[in-house]
Amino acid sequence: FPVTIRFRDTELQTRLLARGWKLDDRVKKTTKFLLVPDEARETTKVKAAREAGIQIVARSEAETILSNQ
Repeated sequence: FPVTIRFRDTELQTRLLARGWKLDDRVKKTTKFLLVPDEARETTKVKAAREAGIQIVARSEAETILSNQ
């Protein structure tokens, strides 16, 4: 799954890559998730993801997504 991460977490990035996820710094049409430190912050990436219908996931919820994929 293409995923954009809005923060640095090398452990999470390593786990996502090991599961075959593609990481990117930008929000694109192919992005499935935008991982953010918390959903309350409205950034340019968050706004772009909302407009594109991309699922925004807080860091605290990332473990649930990883276990379900």
